[in-house]
Amino acid sequence: MGNLLALCKNKEDTNLSDEEVQKLVKETGYSEDEIRAWHRGFLLDCPTGKMTRADLVGFYGEFFKDAEEYSEHVFRILDNNNDGWVDFYEFIVALSITTKGQEEQKLKMAFSLYDIDGDGKITRKEMEQVVQASYQMIDDLRKLPEDEKDVSSRVDKIFKFMDPENKGYIQYPDFRSGAEADMTLVDLLQL
Repeated sequence: MGNLLALCKNKEDTNLSDEEVQKLVKETGYSEDEIRAWHRGFLLDCPTGKMTRADLVGFYGEFFKDAEEYSEHVFRILDNNNDGWVDFYEFIVALSITTKGQEEQKLKMAFSLYDIDGDGKITRKEMEQVVQASYQMIDDLRKLPEDEKDVSSRVDKIFKFMDPENKGYIQYPDFRSGAEADMTLVDLLQL
């Protein structure tokens, strides 16, 4: 995860019970040893057992320039219960989806990244916000294909592909069909 220790404030002891570990083993596909190792690392980075928005922004900031907006989008999908922080359970389940998950799970997570308001539709404005946030982190936009070098062009290309009926929004079935053909939308989650 990187070293977020300096970003996390209060220190309190948090342990996983054997029952919690077994639940996570079943849910994530990680071994008991892997769960415990990830938990130790998570607590080193956030001793409170809670990752805040600022923690995640700091983590992404270690690797990418201008990562604040993108970090906010990622935080939104990690914080499943909307309590303002990401606990270990939310973190490890999301990690398992991105690393070991079925294609369908990854697609649903990617859809959630773009569906900012959670209404089941990705509007052009939502797509522009996420694409803009990801472009801010890219050091050299010149390496992108000519028709994807600016946000509007990329979003136009996506909507042309995923919204062939010109509804002005993309629902999950169209997103799924389109993403299966162009996995770069899902690959953004790997950043």
